[in-house]
Amino acid sequence: MKCITQAWDLHEAELRQFLYKQVKDAALADDLLQDVFVKALAENSKFCTLDNVRAWLFRVTKNRLIDYHRTNKIYSEVSDDIPEIKSK
Repeated sequence: MKCITQAWDLHEAELRQFLYKQVKDAALADDLLQDVFVKALAENSKFCTLDNVRAWLFRVTKNRLIDYHRTNKIYSEVSDDIPEIKSK
């Protein structure tokens, strides 16, 4: 759709820069940005009727970033040698 490609042309660089600052990985930023525009495509004609396309794109981008961090948490191994706490 023309309105989606126009939004891409207008906001892609700014969104990519925002994502890169957050994740410090160009390839990951590109992947996350692609997810955002796939979501825009899924909205189809609804996307073209948005009052503020930039705000919508940034909200979806922030939500995608939050989802990424939730699903990619880094956990540390906990040692089995934890001393027991003695009750009084």
